[in-house]
Amino acid sequence: MAVREPLYWTGTELKEMSTAQVTDWVEYIADNLWGNDPNVTLSIVSSGGNLGGIDDTRKAAGAYLSYTNTYPSEANTAEPYTVTVTHDKIERTSTVVGSQSDTNSTRWPVYWTGSEIRAMDNGDVRDTFIKPALTRIANGDLRYGTYTISTLAFNGPGFVEMSGIPGGTPVFTDTRADTAAYAAGSIPETQDQPTTITNYYLHRMDFNNLTSTSQPSARPLFINSWNNSYDLYEYDTPGGYHDIDAFFQKQLRSSATSATGYRITYALNSPDGNILGSGMVDTILNGSGNYQQRFVGADDYRAQEFPNGTQTTAGTHYLKINNF
Repeated sequence: MAVREPLYWTGTELKEMSTAQVTDWVEYIADNLWGNDPNVTLSIVSSGGNLGGIDDTRKAAGAYLSYTNTYPSEANTAEPYTVTVTHDKIERTSTVVGSQSDTNSTRWPVYWTGSEIRAMDNGDVRDTFIKPALTRIANGDLRYGTYTISTLAFNGPGFVEMSGIPGGTPVFTDTRADTAAYAAGSIPETQDQPTTITNYYLHRMDFNNLTSTSQPSARPLFINSWNNSYDLYEYDTPGGYHDIDAFFQKQLRSSATSATGYRITYALNSPDGNILGSGMVDTILNGSGNYQQRFVGADDYRAQEFPNGTQTTAGTHYLKINNF
């Protein structure tokens, strides 16, 4: 197995593809064929998604305290506490696709060894076309068939919000204590009174915005055996009997789950990989508590500490794509 220089027909002669021509095919495979039928996909579930959980934190009021003859002191009233809500709504599915057999190497791309024309084997095809395409798919650029995180439920034409529900279903929601909802005259206040700051949505890109969607003009040749004769043929355009798109797509889907170091995966908060879209920011108030009192009547002096402070970032969660 090795990187080869595939042969193609110029119209007048056989030639080896240049590096640029091979790159055209790599880009076409990554930017078009992957999106047509990816076998590593993401979906939204109500809970228990296998990408794991990411936490939203916020402050809630401490429990109120009541004395019969004086107000409870600030030192004695409960401090605001942290509420943690875990979001685990993203599910990854990897469908294993078997590799094509190269035992009968006819109808596989050919190259010149220096002394003969020879069909590539499975390793050659992977090294020349498929592994570079898988690397490109996982480089973090927004491309057909991959995913992104957005603060918009509708991310524009060409994007599909993955819940399939009108208005969208967030995969993460950043909340904070709604300080305006707390009032001394209402003690005992409901302790946890959140407000939504930002919703984050999972989208799949459903079109190619990076390269031409047209198949490269220099199509590889293959050996076609018919009636014990062996001739060189040019692969067909999409839909033809010898459709090179179908050939490469099978190789791509197989390698995406089996080519060690090039397999496609998605993860949340992995130390490795490339970020897809917006980071999901978890914000929280940083105050030490807003101590308030309420006199209700004889023998009923109340106090409670409400959330306060300014917005700070408790953490930022990232969806990433990677080769592994």
